[in-house]
Amino acid sequence: MTFKLRPHYIQILPKFTGLKDAYLFLREFEEVCSMMHFSNVPIDVVQMKLIDSAKRWMYDLTVNSATSWNDFVRLFLRNISLMP
Repeated sequence: MTFKLRPHYIQILPKFTGLKDAYLFLREFEEVCSMMHFSNVPIDVVQMKLIDSAKRWMYDLTVNSATSWNDFVRLFLRNISLMP
């Protein structure tokens, strides 16, 4: 599924600043994404495309381990809970 993301969408996304703010980051991220509408594109596809703050961690995920936004959130929260 392809759609064009304009730079201003990326600029309004919250930045992940650390473990203590993980839940706040996810909530703010979901709120911002919910305001974006693309014809025939599910919101979780938009969210997965826009996730920027955790890219390094995302690149280390096993292929197809996160196929939806809910999968990503579950893995993200589990991963940060294991960090020192």
